[in-house]
Amino acid sequence: MIINVTRNCIKKGVARNSRACPIALALIKAGFNDVQVIADEKEVRIYGVYKFKYELDVIAPKKVFDFVTKFDKDEEVKPFTFSVRTKK
Repeated sequence: MIINVTRNCIKKGVARNSRACPIALALIKAGFNDVQVIADEKEVRIYGVYKFKYELDVIAPKKVFDFVTKFDKDEEVKPFTFSVRTKK
């Protein structure tokens, strides 16, 4: 599944907030609920449920890690896409 992090997600996103960062908002827009985006100094892990049926528990791609790192430091970020795969 392709996730689009839009300008609107970036504008409304909240830095260092696992449920309201631009990545979380993009996932919610794509149909996920109970979303959490947890970042540490090595990786970003994404949790959620798609359409109340399929679980998401993945280590995010490097471009997501790079985006979150910059966004949390109030550096300029741009819209982008990434893909995730859910599991039953």
